[in-house]
Amino acid sequence: MDVNHLEEFRAQLRKFADKHSLKFTESFYNGDHTYFSVEMRAHDFHIFLHNDIDSPGEIDFTFFNEATPPNSPEDS
Repeated sequence: MDVNHLEEFRAQLRKFADKHSLKFTESFYNGDHTYFSVEMRAHDFHIFLHNDIDSPGEIDFTFFNEATPPNSPEDS
């Protein structure tokens, strides 16, 4: 991803979070906002995205499923 498109990308992430009622948290680690992280959270999962200061155009995604598994097959 071109660094010049990062703001547009973050805007799309905000739009996605709003559409799906996810809590959206954004953090910046430099003045020009090219080094950042985003967390989108629901009650049973969250998505974490970040880039590296050495590769600002590359984005890492991590998905966390925090849902409680069913106790028995009848519960699912």
